[in-house]
Amino acid sequence: MTNILTTQEAADFLKCEVDDPTMLLLLPQIDAYIKRSTGRDWTTESPIPVEAKSMARGLIVRWHEDPGVLNSSQEAVLSGSLLACAQQLRVMAAFYFLFEGLPGVGMIAIPGVAEGDVVLSVVGKVNITGDQSDKFEAVITWDGFLQQISAADLDETYLEAHVIPASEVT
Repeated sequence: MTNILTTQEAADFLKCEVDDPTMLLLLPQIDAYIKRSTGRDWTTESPIPVEAKSMARGLIVRWHEDPGVLNSSQEAVLSGSLLACAQQLRVMAAFYFLFEGLPGVGMIAIPGVAEGDVVLSVVGKVNITGDQSDKFEAVITWDGFLQQISAADLDETYLEAHVIPASEVT
């Protein structure tokens, strides 16, 4: 299983050995904590966003150096900066949209997207895998819709689009 932080990244950050038993126990717990607190499994991303890695580094240091904090309240577990990381990841998670493909060219209703938003990627999730971006428009042309530009039969396939607002594009 992939973790947000590799064992080498965690060991380098903690300045410990890659087989440190406490660190190895914490890695999946951190992934689960971040998934629960942000509503998204960031271990499935490729590459894993730097924001997720940043939060994971903050948690592993805190939990590795003071394991007793795991039994504390949420406020004690997360400092202000880690709460900010979690909030940023929650906002980022809102830019991912799961939808069913069409049997051919057409418009797919996706509430929340707006004309000018940029489609960073489209990845197959059910009955199709891998990058499917070439089958969809790269920039949203109609508010609330994603255009499937390929005549390929994507009916009964589920895909996930990563869309960011035009204002976020640099």
